[in-house]
Amino acid sequence: MLLWRNLEGTYFKDEVIHTEQLFSNLSSLKKHFVLEIAVPHVGEEIQFYLSVPRAFAEIASKQVQGLWPS
Repeated sequence: MLLWRNLEGTYFKDEVIHTEQLFSNLSSLKKHFVLEIAVPHVGEEIQFYLSVPRAFAEIASKQVQGLWPS
């Protein structure tokens, strides 16, 4: 059982579950999407970029905000 903590105190396993839900929801759209994970400089926060077809931008945005509301 994974119980790693990130800096905000949430469990790593919970983040994996949320990410799986996001991938599942996006794949159900039957359209291509791109997820990029970047660290601009060593020691900085991780940044996530999601690219979807314009017609699905609002749906994807709501999916992300629903899984990570803060």
